[in-house]
Amino acid sequence: HLSSPQGLSQSNVWDILQDRYGFIWIATEVGLNVYDGYSFNVYRNNPLDSTTLSNSNIRCITQDSSGNLWVGTRFGLNFYNRRTDQFERFVHASDDPRSISNNDITCIWIDSKENIWIGTADGLNIFDKESETFKRFFHEPGNPNSLANSNISAVVEDSKKQIWVATLGGLSKVNGKLFDNFLHDERDASSLSSNRLTSLFEDRDGSLWIGTFDNGLNKLN
Repeated sequence: HLSSPQGLSQSNVWDILQDRYGFIWIATEVGLNVYDGYSFNVYRNNPLDSTTLSNSNIRCITQDSSGNLWVGTRFGLNFYNRRTDQFERFVHASDDPRSISNNDITCIWIDSKENIWIGTADGLNIFDKESETFKRFFHEPGNPNSLANSNISAVVEDSKKQIWVATLGGLSKVNGKLFDNFLHDERDASSLSSNRLTSLFEDRDGSLWIGTFDNGLNKLN
């Protein structure tokens, strides 16, 4: 067992990633830990240093094709530059529509085209590396081709290069600039068992598994 007595910064673990060099990165509510097999090094927010994490409550970690890390926290997205051992922060700015939609980061997915998808508690985002800006997507009441819900739980790209988004109000599939939505329907036993979704996974047969918060597991063929 590895916990606080062994050097882990905190015992509530939200995500785990092994990077291309073999190091294990652990997201906790009080710091980002990196484990080399012997000991932990911990990254935390330092209010006096803008090159540290934007927040110490870590939710998710993803590695890009260059081996750099993208870290989602309860207050902002962070890019970890291995060369400098520093972080670059991306936070919501109410006066900037090209900033990230919300600071509560729930998930990060990098697709086969190197697009970086960021789910938040209010909105789905795609990060433009060239301009370092974000394109936002929200649920729009009355628009059936908008996101099913703006509170995002998970994003995954399947083997057919389709992007699926789990929300707290149903499942959405990216269709160009629109979304195809799949919702629970009490009259349809083959619909989702619940709209409150938590997780997505594609198996080796190409079936999409959808976890719910309150009514079990679904399989989409």
